Amino acid sequence: RWAGRESKWSMLALAAESESVLHPTPSRNSAVERLLAESLMQQGRLKDAARWWDYLVDVRGESDFSTLLRCAEAETGAGTDAKKAQRRIEAAKAVASPSTFQQALVSLLEAELLIRRSDFNRSRATLEKVVRDQSIEKKLRGRAQWLIGETHYLQKQYSRAIEAYRTVETIDPLGSWVAASLIQAGKSFEHL
Repeated sequence: RWAGRESKWSMLALAAESESVLHPTPSRNSAVERLLAESLMQQGRLKDAARWWDYLVDVRGESDFSTLLRCAEAETGAGTDAKKAQRRIEAAKAVASPSTFQQALVSLLEAELLIRRSDFNRSRATLEKVVRDQSIEKKLRGRAQWLIGETHYLQKQYSRAIEAYRTVETIDPLGSWVAASLIQAGKSFEHL
């Protein structure tokens, strides 16, 4: 727990490697397993993290929004089983509060899965709803706008991609997605 509070993710990831997901030691509980799963997420090891989140949901029976969302995120990011990722997203959506924040988080995951399936039009429609909703915090709206740019970029619609990327800064001028959007806009200009 100390390692989690101190963000010692590499230390926790090493601990996750030394543990068997399916054969817990008597002292291991859900809180520890969440930390191990999160450490793997923080290290970008989504396939490994997905196994831990799956265990928490399927074996431990965890059903809170945060756990289900993280499970869906790991499954979506790992990209190995789109149907399973969709089921995980639906489970998170089912327990999400009516708050726009939780709904927006689920919508972003749905859009990412649609992008992985190359369903760019449906993905953009989902993302545009997030961007238009002024009650959603800027950071999430900026990420959604960046993803809209990504859909255009992946379709080689570079002029539209540039427009979408440059809109990120108007939504969240100080946000973390501004730098990424400017880089991608530059790449789009190069393609043109």
